[in-house]
Amino acid sequence: MNQNFSSLIKKDNKTYCFSIAAIVFIFILFESLLYLKGFYAISADESGHTLDAYYWFIGKGNFFSIWLPFQKIIYAFAFHIYPDLFLVPRIISLLFGVFTLLALIDLTLQLFNNKTISVMTGFLGILFLPLTIFSVLPLAEIYFFFFTLASLTFYLRWKKHERNIYLWLAISFSAIGTSTRYEAWLFTFIFFLLIASQIFKQKKSFQDKILLTAGIAVLFSFFPLFWIYLSYLSTGKIAGFMLSIANLYHPLSLLSRLQNNVLYKFLTVNIQSLNIIGIISLIYLYRKDSSIKEFSILFVSTLIVFAFVTFITHAMPTHNFWRLAMIWSLLLLPFTSRCIYFLLEKVSRIKISYITFILSFIILSFLFGIQTISHSFYSYISQDDLKVGKFCRKIFKEDKSNIYLERSGTWDYTSVLVTSNHPDRIITKLNSLNSIFYDTLSVNNKLKSELKRLNINYLILRPYTKIYTDKTKLDVIKRLTIWDIYKIQY
Repeated sequence: MNQNFSSLIKKDNKTYCFSIAAIVFIFILFESLLYLKGFYAISADESGHTLDAYYWFIGKGNFFSIWLPFQKIIYAFAFHIYPDLFLVPRIISLLFGVFTLLALIDLTLQLFNNKTISVMTGFLGILFLPLTIFSVLPLAEIYFFFFTLASLTFYLRWKKHERNIYLWLAISFSAIGTSTRYEAWLFTFIFFLLIASQIFKQKKSFQDKILLTAGIAVLFSFFPLFWIYLSYLSTGKIAGFMLSIANLYHPLSLLSRLQNNVLYKFLTVNIQSLNIIGIISLIYLYRKDSSIKEFSILFVSTLIVFAFVTFITHAMPTHNFWRLAMIWSLLLLPFTSRCIYFLLEKVSRIKISYITFILSFIILSFLFGIQTISHSFYSYISQDDLKVGKFCRKIFKEDKSNIYLERSGTWDYTSVLVTSNHPDRIITKLNSLNSIFYDTLSVNNKLKSELKRLNINYLILRPYTKIYTDKTKLDVIKRLTIWDIYKIQY
């Protein structure tokens, strides 16, 4: 009998492992399809993060910026191995997307101790907006997601198995997470309170509890304090990093501020996808399990506090406000799976529940997919940007010429800087040309002299830019939808 039971466990584990492998395979396939269809960016931030890392990598940039440094550090390390500014950041995002998906599956297992619910969460996660979008884009969100989910998973393992290795893994992942996004600071603070409460419940001397709690506090606060110190050195203000973000925020009406708030976006995104039904099981299980109670405290407190703080301080992104709500949407997903699994539990007693379960899973998958498609319909980096970047790489390989790229008051020029793979050889500012007034470019002797001195033999301009030259001839090399490329004949 023991042998039969053991074989059943092994068979169950094999099925579970096979299911996870299938989930990862489908996820990578889906992410590849998003990439192949031309979805490369939702804003200029992707290029901004890449360029921030690249200039620091070549010694021309600062370590401190408005963005936390984890992404910069990992990109710089990767550029040492393979210096492709466009492809490498997206590969890294995909890898962390897979890690996040696995962490989400394991977190679900630790919450409910049910492999079926974990597999359901994994399959839904393949289509879910936070995972699918940020696993294909070089943004900081996916790193924040991974370290947050991983730290919670290890914390729950520590509570369940009482092995200190899980506690220190939870602490380590959470501490590293503070270098990804500022939201992680709030998560880590609440997380610290949960850990401290568990430590003070243990049968240890009061002195040992104090020392352990103080040591964990030091680990958690090390990077935030270090970053605040760098902020003071760079801006002269302790909260300079927050003021820098707030200064980027455009003044909006009270209604617009409310609609862009993380709490409103959380409700909007999750109601549209029906992921909001996870709230039902979250409330239902709140008093039935201490781990879920702690999870609920972390979930609700961080969401409410962050919504209030960002509303008061204006420390919000200047676009794509829905991004801020993604971590809470992701944390709710296991409870959505638990909610529809309830129908599967009733199959033996109510046959119609099986049909309802299948329909619910299909509807959720459909809504998740539609939401992802709608958010990946437009790419900030265009095919034209890739074509111009390819041209730049060809020029840089053939000779030592530099290229002038017109900025024209927008940030989309950064896309070309990244796709060129050599942004340091593209000039975007000229002393003799502060700006292009009224969409015109006058190539006079002063400008021509500067172009020669900088070894600029090519110009990449907007199609609508009017060009006036004296005796300088400009040959059109390529005309695209948003860019024109010229070669200068001195």
